[in-house]
Amino acid sequence: PSRSLGLSSTGEGQGLLASRSEAGRGGSPGAMSCRVCGSTETDYDPAKGDTVCVNCGTVIEENTIVSEVQFAEDANGASSVVGQFISASGTGMMSSSFAKESREITISNGRRKISHIAGALSLNSHHVEAAQRFFLLAVQHNFIQGRRTQHVVAACLYIVCRREKTPHMLIDFSDVLQTNVFALGSTFLKFTRLLNLQLPLIDPSLYIHRFASRLELGDKMHVVSMLALRLVQRMKRDWIQTGRRPSGICGAALLVAARVHGFRRTQRELVHVVRICDVTLRKRLCEFEETACGALTAHELGTVDLEALQEADPPAFARARRLEAATDARLLLQSMPIGTALLPVQAVLCAGRIPSLPLAHALPFGSSGLALVTTATVLARGHTPTASLPHAPLLALAASGGACAPACAP
Repeated sequence: PSRSLGLSSTGEGQGLLASRSEAGRGGSPGAMSCRVCGSTETDYDPAKGDTVCVNCGTVIEENTIVSEVQFAEDANGASSVVGQFISASGTGMMSSSFAKESREITISNGRRKISHIAGALSLNSHHVEAAQRFFLLAVQHNFIQGRRTQHVVAACLYIVCRREKTPHMLIDFSDVLQTNVFALGSTFLKFTRLLNLQLPLIDPSLYIHRFASRLELGDKMHVVSMLALRLVQRMKRDWIQTGRRPSGICGAALLVAARVHGFRRTQRELVHVVRICDVTLRKRLCEFEETACGALTAHELGTVDLEALQEADPPAFARARRLEAATDARLLLQSMPIGTALLPVQAVLCAGRIPSLPLAHALPFGSSGLALVTTATVLARGHTPTASLPHAPLLALAASGGACAPACAP
């Protein structure tokens, strides 16, 4: 129960002093002693909460918390509580008119908004309670000052979802609150840095079933989802997942899995479901096409063990190697005199690494794969063919764009 802190006493009948006990002046061993004269004879006023020495009149204790509730009548005849009330949490005092402090109001509003957002996203009471604890930490660290309460509330709930690994994304909170997702992301990052939280990385597998249920796959939804999960794990081994948003990985895996099982889903439909840009989806598909798994047929995707395939290089590393090869070849051609013998090669399309051949012998071919150099003969304009040069540099003209890529002859 709330306790009143008697700071003043007005009205008739409230100026009488009541002793602490019937034998208040008895000087019992446990009685309070005066710090001036040392007397143990004291009088205690429960209305004011004061303890006074009877011998010298010194106020020994004042403004103590008392259990009694006293009322006083003002000039207009209205009754009011004497003193102040302390909340149950002990964080602060409430005014005599039972009005809560600003911090108490903020915490109450935050809890209400957390319950509203959690109900819209189908989160259970466990997530609500955890988010309320995070919001209380935000209030204690003054993180809500200068920020909208709904942004802080969304950040608290999203932290709980990340820790519990629920299939919820930050854009879902943006849809509920009708606010900018980047503003929510900024608040989330600043709050995690403030609390020094180490959140687990997002696993795209958590969202596969959620997105698959919105593609209208019928009875084959489970089969398509399982193949999409296998493709996601394969993309993780091929470094496609690293540094990428999970929605783009899920969109590419679901599109391939749906078409393997005969569902002609378009890229526009996947973009609408997973909430990403069409350019992002095409980039993930192009990166998947350059791997060994991307060279398999629809039948092989369902029968071949995807985990046994050769691991591909990260897409950024492969792009950098192709760019370096094209730049070196262009510089080499510019430095060669006219009439220099070139070695036209026969190129065979391949995907990813070839275990029996060093990667230096696999040349970029177009924009979707590598070319394996198999044969070479020395030709020069105006000259007859000569013997092959096993240690001479090879220049393979790519089929698209006319870019050149050097390699060493096998």
